[in-house]
Amino acid sequence: MPVRFDRLLPVACMLALAGCQTGVDDARWATGSSTVVASADYAVVHSVDTEGGTIASFEVATGVTSQVEVGDQPVRVARLGETLVATVKGEREFVVLGESDDGLQVLDRVGTAAEPYGVVTSEDGTRIFVASATAGVVQEFDGETLEFLRDWLVPGEPRWLALHPSGNALFVGSAFGGLVSRVDLVADSVSRVELPTETAPHLSNFNEIDLTSRVTGDPAVSPDGKALAVPMLFVDNTTPVGVPTPDGFPAPSGYGGSGEQPFDTSVPGSGPGRFTPGVVTLVLDDDGLVLPDDSHTLNVATNDASESVVRSYVSSVTYSPDGETLLVTMEASNVVVAVPSKPNREVTGPSQPGQGMASPGSGEDLEFLEMGAGNSLEQRPTTPILTDAGPRGVVFLSDDEAFVHNFIDRTLTSLDFSAVDIDRNDPVGATAAVSVVETSIDAYPSTLPTQIDEGRRFFFSANDRQMSAEGSGVSCSTCHLDGRNDGLTWPLAVGGRQTPSLAGRISLTAPVTWTSDVPSVAHEVELTSEGQMGGSGLSVDEQAAVAAFIDYTPAPDAPRRALDDEAVARGEEIFNREEVGCGECHSGPAYTDNEPYAMYGLGDVRTRSLVGISASAPYLHDGSVPDLGALIERVRDGSMGDTSSLSAAEAADLRAYLESL
Repeated sequence: MPVRFDRLLPVACMLALAGCQTGVDDARWATGSSTVVASADYAVVHSVDTEGGTIASFEVATGVTSQVEVGDQPVRVARLGETLVATVKGEREFVVLGESDDGLQVLDRVGTAAEPYGVVTSEDGTRIFVASATAGVVQEFDGETLEFLRDWLVPGEPRWLALHPSGNALFVGSAFGGLVSRVDLVADSVSRVELPTETAPHLSNFNEIDLTSRVTGDPAVSPDGKALAVPMLFVDNTTPVGVPTPDGFPAPSGYGGSGEQPFDTSVPGSGPGRFTPGVVTLVLDDDGLVLPDDSHTLNVATNDASESVVRSYVSSVTYSPDGETLLVTMEASNVVVAVPSKPNREVTGPSQPGQGMASPGSGEDLEFLEMGAGNSLEQRPTTPILTDAGPRGVVFLSDDEAFVHNFIDRTLTSLDFSAVDIDRNDPVGATAAVSVVETSIDAYPSTLPTQIDEGRRFFFSANDRQMSAEGSGVSCSTCHLDGRNDGLTWPLAVGGRQTPSLAGRISLTAPVTWTSDVPSVAHEVELTSEGQMGGSGLSVDEQAAVAAFIDYTPAPDAPRRALDDEAVARGEEIFNREEVGCGECHSGPAYTDNEPYAMYGLGDVRTRSLVGISASAPYLHDGSVPDLGALIERVRDGSMGDTSSLSAAEAADLRAYLESL
């Protein structure tokens, strides 16, 4: 359905949402978007099967599993009274499902904007909220009539949602820019949530640097409505990164060396490295307003049973029913980390900002404040819980029983939460990893060819030493979330290079990399995993498997694709004008002639495909152009095509056409 910006209900009518309720009635209610949810009677666990196009159901008492087809790429599921609501990304819709004598079945389908992703519902069943990522919009629907009510523009590709129990505020996590937005459902407005700026020592010289933040998964509001927890990844993209070449790999320079560090560089232990998983917790008032000056940023890196560092990225965070514990899924590390949701204000020591890191190679605590730099991320005692591969969501059936959805292994694992023991008086440490998995259930079968399934497993693994070094916490999916890009520019020895999107069949436009110096995707897998991620190496067949999975990753759904849009039609004509020249190089089904050119100080820059271009900002090799509008303005100088003849209205039409590709 087209994006609509008219307001179908007066704001005054929405005041009915603003009751006096602070917390949820049922402490097990999912306040945040999720890949797994329980039925109203907590007898059935439902999870999304994105590759298979189904919603899978598991009857806890009988052990019976079943699936119902819902369409191309279901991604999130929520409970709506006695029914379910699931977003189906590839269909631009959400589906409503209900129980029948034959099991779960689709009752209705409702159109959305492009790429519906996160979905949450109000506990009373009156409202449905959907975040449509590439459309950049969050939509509200009536939970009873399924009528579209209103929508809000949210920057940075909105994907993940959390609804405050009062019904007054909706929180939105975006994939780019480290953005969390607050939608005021009463005032009908959107504002940015201010997140703390975190710092860490530079990996070479230990001077204090600001870390770049990204939101990486599903947030949650505490059952009492008093706090918001947001999954984050804190990234050092300041320290230079060693660059592999087709002829070999750079030797890691180590601390105090040349200053070029590969992606695998990390401080031994769970202190910050190049990638540090975190959870930001914010204190809320009764209306879901964020209270200032009381935020906490948790470093949830920990150690597994073998004392190996677990530090990938957080794919979701879930509050326990009593609100005292956060269950943090790290899908690339096959672990759920249990951590106290609140600080122990009586505890002091190396868990406080500026401490708690290990000196390089020594294994001993080092007070970096003496060196002029500190780690601002807070550490609390953690208990890592071993799961199957790819934990992405958690649902509680009771105070003591939870189920984890593991999307790589396609399983549900039942956790005995009563056995999770956190030493809340410990100022720093991680306890030894525990296995509190009572049962592991095959929730749904694989529908992928064997080679693609194998490549998928490598792509999402930060634990496999063939792919990345011990303690690095990096997987392909760290920078290429959902096979796309992270919006970051990396300081390589050859200059700044932004992360390219891998979505769509990029092998069709090989050779690859910005300067087209790598002949195939499989070869680039070898170079990146060994040269930048520090892995020990994949076999030729394993490299081919990862490349096959990358080619399997679908291209983004452009927000204006297939719409009857006059601006798009005008933009297409402008795109192909001789004096503008876009269509000269961006031709054919992939919108590229696949030829190399010299531009912006680089030689042999192969023409980029424009398929899905609206979902791959920023632009140019160094990420110096933030959006499509700025790109059109940038090339008024004739450096890449020539838009100097375009009026502001024509430039807007050209942008509309690019947003349809």
